[in-house]
Amino acid sequence: MTITIKIILAFKYYLLCHLATILTFVIAGAIGYVIGLHDELFRNQLRTLDRDSKGVYRGIKTLYDLFSVRLANRTVGEAFNRTVAKYPDKVCFYFANQKWTFKELHELTNKVGNYFSAQGFKNGDSVGIFMENCPQYAATWLGLSKIGVVPALINTNLRNEPLRHCLDIVNCKAVIYSEDLSDAVDDLIKAGHLTVPVFSYSKSTDVKIASATNLPTELTNVSKAEPVPSKKVNLMDNLLYIYTSGTTGLPKAATIKHSRFFMLTIGAFRLQNLKHEDIFYTCLPLYHIAGGHVWKDYQGYVGSKANDQKIARNVFKMGDIAFRSGDILVMDEKGYFYFKDRCGDTFRWKGENVSTTEVEEAIGVVTKQKECTVYGVQIPGTEGRAGMAAIVDENDHVDLYALANGLEKKLPPYARPVFVRIVKQIETTGTYKLKKLELQKEGFDITSINDKVYFYHKGKYVLLEKGLYSQIMNGQIRL
Repeated sequence: MTITIKIILAFKYYLLCHLATILTFVIAGAIGYVIGLHDELFRNQLRTLDRDSKGVYRGIKTLYDLFSVRLANRTVGEAFNRTVAKYPDKVCFYFANQKWTFKELHELTNKVGNYFSAQGFKNGDSVGIFMENCPQYAATWLGLSKIGVVPALINTNLRNEPLRHCLDIVNCKAVIYSEDLSDAVDDLIKAGHLTVPVFSYSKSTDVKIASATNLPTELTNVSKAEPVPSKKVNLMDNLLYIYTSGTTGLPKAATIKHSRFFMLTIGAFRLQNLKHEDIFYTCLPLYHIAGGHVWKDYQGYVGSKANDQKIARNVFKMGDIAFRSGDILVMDEKGYFYFKDRCGDTFRWKGENVSTTEVEEAIGVVTKQKECTVYGVQIPGTEGRAGMAAIVDENDHVDLYALANGLEKKLPPYARPVFVRIVKQIETTGTYKLKKLELQKEGFDITSINDKVYFYHKGKYVLLEKGLYSQIMNGQIRL
């Protein structure tokens, strides 16, 4: 039997295994429609038949692509090389006024891999990437992955202890950072919390941190040839570390393998029916990555004991594993899902998950253990909920200037309370937990509450008066 025939038979078997699930849903939907022909739910199913059939077709194409990747034991770096070979002069990135072709990005990618290989970094090592969005970001993590080094994509909002934690938990052997973020890196170095080599992606020859290496300068004369890893990189090897938002404590590192990355990217490409001539705009920071809720080969968090709390077993059938995202979704009549809110003691603001516990602890430290409770409030014209803190201060002793400065050092921008309400007391439950539901309902509406409310504006907390309140409600002040 020839190799080609073996491949075809193997793919047929692979496809049939997955088609069984797809056909089950299709048949169930058809039977349901016949039984409930006049029911509104099933009429909606008929309306979405064209969409769903296209989804099945695109799903099959996704399975075929994933099978091909698996059969070839292909890595993300190898897949990128194949694309470069096909479209060397095609624009890969539009960034500000720049245009980067696939060939140009490929050359920088190889330079990064060769440079760090020469510095002694090898398969299995981890390097923190603490950079703002730019084409060099992609080239850096991709170049490192070609030699088997696992990049850790760090949230650029993090400072001090959360930043240190993210680097330590995956044992980063070095940190690559944008020069604009040098202050955050320097704070760790001065505190003695960062002793590994640091590399700056500076737009000029100037580097603020004396011990840092100017990476663009170092890369100038490095070879553009394909880097050679110390040990072969495989499909099931770790590709990246990404992090949770830290809503239940410090951020946790999750492993993304090459295989998982292919599932995400190929799935998005096929299911959205993207074409090679399409331009995909991303407004998210590049340390973000999309993920599904059900991971059959869920790997959990690195160096964390929280795995059992974040996964559910035997959800749809015995033996499966589901990831608890903590998101509350709603479904419309056509089967589309939308984000509604976060469950538990968290809320979402600026696209990030905020832990009320973390914010309360930070306020407690800055105010020297003043009693407080934190919750999310809705603002017209904005998505998610803005943070608000109710602080017990009977004698008006809270230093709001110190509070703003202290929280700026301890919390990322999205987690800092937008509003602060000074109260005489906060009611508690029978088990002495602070009641926040009524406070949340009242929000920052100064027309209905008598307490003083302060608004975080231009780096400090200012008294929220009627004029400022109207500007916020009318959208004149954008948050």
